[in-house]
Amino acid sequence: MRLVHIAVGLLLVAAMAASVVVGLVLLRSSDGNGLPFVVRFDDAGGLQPDHDVVYGDKVVGRVETVAGGVVTARVAADFAHYLRRDSRFWVQSNLGAKFLCFDSPPESGPAAQPGAEFIGLPGRPAPTPSQLPPPVPRKLASRPAWLCDVRAVVTLADGNETVRDQARKGAGAIVASVGDYLLVLAPAWLLERSGEAVSERVRVELAGGENLLARPLEVSGGLCVLAVQGSAWRGTPATLWPDALADGQGLVLADHEGMSWAARHSGGQLEFRAALDAGQVALVDGLNLAGFALPKVGERTGARWVPLHGALTLVESARAKLK
Repeated sequence: MRLVHIAVGLLLVAAMAASVVVGLVLLRSSDGNGLPFVVRFDDAGGLQPDHDVVYGDKVVGRVETVAGGVVTARVAADFAHYLRRDSRFWVQSNLGAKFLCFDSPPESGPAAQPGAEFIGLPGRPAPTPSQLPPPVPRKLASRPAWLCDVRAVVTLADGNETVRDQARKGAGAIVASVGDYLLVLAPAWLLERSGEAVSERVRVELAGGENLLARPLEVSGGLCVLAVQGSAWRGTPATLWPDALADGQGLVLADHEGMSWAARHSGGQLEFRAALDAGQVALVDGLNLAGFALPKVGERTGARWVPLHGALTLVESARAKLK
């Protein structure tokens, strides 16, 4: 389990690591070209010549000299447009490595000129989500056996003589077994209807490829519990995160295939800079289920957040119906 925790933690810095090789090749071939600049720190935090300059998840430059708290560096010509008059600089450590990092919020002014000077910050400033690149999907090193795929198709009346199908897909979690049944926790969004229902079909695909019919037992507070009968699945059900998430808590969003994205919980909402086309589980502190992320209707980025409030009561109510 410790190895799984480490693997999921490394996911949050993998985007930066993936860009290092490309960045180094570009910078080493620049032979002094690019945009030079100076950053003055009270404490340069152990920066050394040849350390990377990082913008978002890209290596865009390198440190050339460090004298006391005065750092001279250079951004490669291909990335010079990232550096603005009021860009913000700080020193960051990841897995023992040092980086000179910067961002350029919307109010950062015009492009910086060669030799521009900046005052370094003592730590990373509050991020500006609109300026950061979207998260890069990664494959989980180990995906939980309880993670499943839920597909719901509701046939709706569309006028007096026609019908239409409303199809939705999302990730769910096996949370209990009762006799010959498995109980699957999923977002109630999968079962929401935008008209009069003629029929409803719900299927759940489990790890190992089983694809079975499911029926809703309980729906409440943005969550639903589905019953799946006759499965050979004998794994360990999901562990539900029992505590309220801290402001700024990092999360990993994942689908049934084990593709995952980094996100953050802040102010009771989910900060996510890409767009979702299906529901996903949200993992915290390893592979614990913290909630669900849903597509944000009518917006190009972001995700709706469905926490686990009341989930245990809902599961117990569903369990009682099967006894």
